[in-house]
Amino acid sequence: KVSTVKLGSGFVIKLLPTDVSLPALKSLFLDSVRFHGFDGRCCSFKTLLSQSPALEELVMDGMEWERWRWCSTVSSKTLQRLTLQRREWFSYDETDEENIRVDSWCLTHEFDVPKEYLILNLDSIVEVNLNLCADEEGIWRPRHANTFNPMPLINTFKNVEILCLAFQTLEMFDVFNESIQMF
Repeated sequence: KVSTVKLGSGFVIKLLPTDVSLPALKSLFLDSVRFHGFDGRCCSFKTLLSQSPALEELVMDGMEWERWRWCSTVSSKTLQRLTLQRREWFSYDETDEENIRVDSWCLTHEFDVPKEYLILNLDSIVEVNLNLCADEEGIWRPRHANTFNPMPLINTFKNVEILCLAFQTLEMFDVFNESIQMF
């Protein structure tokens, strides 16, 4: 039984069979892999996650939100660690209408900021490592308040016991002029 899969680099998964099954998969590492195929009925990324009932760790390195045509949903009741990282910024366009939905129970987040986070079911998170970068320089500027909205993500961490914020993430609070809720 396969428990770890590493895929990469730089290819597109357009369609997965609906009967694909990875029951023992615990760790999935994707390096510059893009998913397509969202037409309102099917999404190859969503299919992959739904057919991996034991998945605990998902690492997606080399993310470029603007080049994906996907369902933008990370949903798994078993997922414990999620890492999404951007490696190259040359094609980044902050005007793209991109968002990501995280619908899981216990996550560690380290990722660049998409346009918006649509977050559900994060009440069980007990540890968060957060490094949010608005651009390749990692510096939050007042103009980012008009193009990004990470506060819905921050406001969902209700039961966090351990919170580690990168310096860039702390700068974000000054840009948005918001305080973090008490934990």
